[in-house]
Amino acid sequence: MKAIKLKDIAKKFNVSVSTVSKAIAGYSDIKRETSEKILEYVKKINFHPNSIASSLKTKRTKTIGIVIPDMQNLFFTKILNSIVNNAQREGYRSILMCSNESFENESDCIDELINNNVEAVFIALSDRTVEYSHLQRVKDSGIILIQFDKISKIIQSSTVTTNNIESAYELTERLIKFGRRKIAHLRGGYISQVSIDRFIGYQKALEKYNIKYDKNLVMISESRSFDEAISKIQDMIDKKIDFDSVLAIDDKTAMGAIKCLTDNKIKVPEQVAVVGFSNAAYSKYLSPSLSSMDQSAELFGSEIIKIFLKEKKNKKLGLSHNFSQIKIPTKFIKRESF
Repeated sequence: MKAIKLKDIAKKFNVSVSTVSKAIAGYSDIKRETSEKILEYVKKINFHPNSIASSLKTKRTKTIGIVIPDMQNLFFTKILNSIVNNAQREGYRSILMCSNESFENESDCIDELINNNVEAVFIALSDRTVEYSHLQRVKDSGIILIQFDKISKIIQSSTVTTNNIESAYELTERLIKFGRRKIAHLRGGYISQVSIDRFIGYQKALEKYNIKYDKNLVMISESRSFDEAISKIQDMIDKKIDFDSVLAIDDKTAMGAIKCLTDNKIKVPEQVAVVGFSNAAYSKYLSPSLSSMDQSAELFGSEIIKIFLKEKKNKKLGLSHNFSQIKIPTKFIKRESF
């Protein structure tokens, strides 16, 4: 039998998750009839929430929740480490969760964090997140929401991101100035805002330098995995599609591209230049070493905690605030692949 969650109880009574939490905690600012119905049902199903009552009484748990989409992605683990360290310095403990690029898992993570009455949720969305009611539940529960890197522009909240359009434009422009005109783009899926923005930057640079867009040079890598990148590049080689460079969505796919090219005895960068995103720790150890756009992952954590503390202070004082939209600067790291 599937475990009952706060959202299931909220759905049954057509109320918010916050209302369910308050009913369980004995708050008096909800309708008595609603509270009694919820409590009766909770007792009937023997529901045991995690630390709701005690934390709601103080309204301060000194706990923040972090949700990332991929623990194997070194960029996200760097951000995670930065957030945790900055939070600890301010006296906060962190609950760490991973969606594994699953929307359903992501939604469950959010409910678990609401259940634990965290003071804030910091989240990088999965590539498969197509609706955002779970983020709205965070806001409806009175919890501070900050999105980072992979975000939704539909839900209003503070965000910390890279300027992906400008960064992809810069990388494409560098390839063009390097003498490359047939630039393949190994992009992510159609849903991810990161993938969309980097594709836009790629297109803008082509347009600026009067290079005709060729759809045959754009490959979709839904999983953004090493193996899928190899498969996509091999497919282009087998189809005899002419390309002289690869702009990859991230370093993992760039690494797959280099592996495929070298296996086919295509010289990098003499015949095909390759560039990635994120400047992963392993990039400098590849052969040839990978040129990449560094996204300053360490800065994400400090900016996220600064925003959180500001929003918490404003909330305590009853002050309204504008959501912060922070863009973390990027820096091109030139190595052997380009």
